Formats: sequence, C-alpha cells, structure tokens
Amino acid sequence: MIQTRFLQKPRYRLYIDESGDHTYNLLEEASHRYLALLGVWFRQADDYVAFADDLEHFKRGIFGPRPDRPVVLHRSDIINRKGCFGVLCNSEIRERFNAALLEVIIRARFKMVCVIIDKQAHLVRYDSPFHPYHYCLAAMLDRYSGWLNYKNAVGDVMAESRAREEDLQLKQALLLEKGKIVELRKTFGKQVYEAVIRKFNVNTRTGQVEGYGVVWL
Repeated sequence: MIQTRFLQKPRYRLYIDESGDHTYNLLEEASHRYLALLGVWFRQADDYVAFADDLEHFKRGIFGPRPDRPVVLHRSDIINRKGCFGVLCNSEIRERFNAALLEVIIRARFKMVCVIIDKQAHLVRYDSPFHPYHYCLAAMLDRYSGWLNYKNAVGDVMAESRAREEDLQLKQALLLEKGKIVELRKTFGKQVYEAVIRKFNVNTRTGQVEGYGVVWL
C-alpha cells in the first residue's frame, strides 16, 4: 500500500487594532480626520510563542514577577505613569524600559500592514460612503490573503475589541511622513515606528512598501 503524506501548510494569525474612530465628526481636525487599522501577523506555534515569551521576560525584568497582577501595556497608563508604571518616573528605569521594549519589537518576527483612510476625502468623493472601518478592514484582508496565497500558507484573524481608548502612535508617525500633521518633538512613538519599519509587508520583487505594507485610502 502506498502512503501519501500531506505537508501541513504553515499557519499564521493576523492581529488587528484600530487608531481613531469611524465617525464623520470634526473632520477638520487631524486627530478625527484619519482612521488607521494596524495589522500584524505571526506564524503560529513558533514566531508568536517566541514573541510572547520575550515580552513576558521583558515585563518581569522591569516589574518583577506579578503572577496575580499581570502587567498590561496600555499606552495611556505608561504615559501617565499610572499603577505599576509609576516606576517610570525614575529616569533610569524609564530609559531601561524604552530600550528593552524596542529590543523586543526588533527581535519579533512578524509582518505588518497599516491601512489609513482620509475620512474627509472619502466623504467628499462618495454620496453614500462605505463604512470607514469596514473599508479599511477589506483592504487589510486583501493584503493579508494575498500574502498567504503567495506563501502557500493559511491563516485566521483576531481583531481588537473596538470599545476602547484610541491609540495614535503609529498613525501619527505615518501622518508625519505624508506631511498631514506637524512634528512638534521627537517621541518614543517615532522610535517605535523606526523599529518596525522593516517589518512592513512589501512587494517581494521590488521592495515597494506603499500599497503593500502601507495603504492610503
């Protein structure tokens, strides 16, 4: 009897989070005009596990073991030094925190796509504009599924709950690049952007990022 062996395709998971909101209110303000969806995908069972372990090691190194009160990296808590992040008032600990977090990001193995929609232009162009979040999500999934097809891989999707405080760091870094907002000072968010820039999805033949890893709608 001849046995046929089927090689299991590599499996990935896309994690999606948003920055901004889907409404058409106060569009003259940059903080309301743009909606961004950020997606990162890891190969399951190896790259993601390695990243999760590295992140936990980073948190233990800064905050010590906290089995009953796990540290959740909420941007507003970090900036405002709330809760366990009060230790960041110490400049030496804060510098160690920033440097170690950047190292975690750099070591992580993932691909990334950021889709940004100009809601003001979208509203002007269409009489009955498509829901901005859904429009961005469709563009995101188009790039992800195209990458999976190219790699002969399979994958699924996990999206962050949308009832939450908005996080603007990566969106602001990309808006600066397009000249949509004015840079006032060097921020840690810009350092994060510089750390992940090589992880954007690209055209494998030309190395082009725009349209593949960064999508403007």
